[in-house]
Amino acid sequence: MPLEQLANRLSQAGFANVSQVTERGQFSKRGALLDIFPPSSRFPIRLDYFDDEIDTIRIFDVKTQLSAANIEEIELIPSREVDLSDSGRTCFRQSMRQLWGEKAEEHALYQRLSEGRDNYLSGGLEYYLPLFFDETVSFFDYLPHNEEVSIFIEKGAKTYVTTRLQYINQRYQYSANKGGSAPLPPKELYFDKDEWFNFLPVNDTNSSDDKERAKHLSISFVEVKGSESIY
Repeated sequence: MPLEQLANRLSQAGFANVSQVTERGQFSKRGALLDIFPPSSRFPIRLDYFDDEIDTIRIFDVKTQLSAANIEEIELIPSREVDLSDSGRTCFRQSMRQLWGEKAEEHALYQRLSEGRDNYLSGGLEYYLPLFFDETVSFFDYLPHNEEVSIFIEKGAKTYVTTRLQYINQRYQYSANKGGSAPLPPKELYFDKDEWFNFLPVNDTNSSDDKERAKHLSISFVEVKGSESIY
């Protein structure tokens, strides 16, 4: 893939175009060199182009910016979960206008995405993730529907869900009252308590009555101690 084409793809995948790569999720163009720090990589990667073809792939040191060992291949995954392609940006703007009407154009994120100021996109872009897609799905949508699936959850999960959702709503109210860029309402991002509880056993026990909540889905509560806790 030619250097400019790959650079455009990286921007669409949420990588920040910077003058010098220092952390994950960044890339930098310098002549025939393209530096990339993939989010899944231990080291940043340097692609050395000859014409439109990659001549060498090497890792390099962030502090010294000096190249090191050659490698045969790399795997690139998106730096962000949001879709920053042209279609994703269009979907975002349309969704913003549906939620906030004319006020959407006053939103800082709306303006930055519309003007292509990707380097000024702040952290937390994923809190607007649903606006970049026509439809989003949850973890449960990825479970197979034609075979039984068992899920084990730490006891006390219902209390955790309740407490966490209360915190999320408090943070939303604080941000909304503070002014500035409007946050996305929690209902657009999270299951509410009733939706969560529909997936969990009736009691925080391992009773046989709780072994199956649906035809193919079995969820049980278990004791989790110390660092093994999922929370």
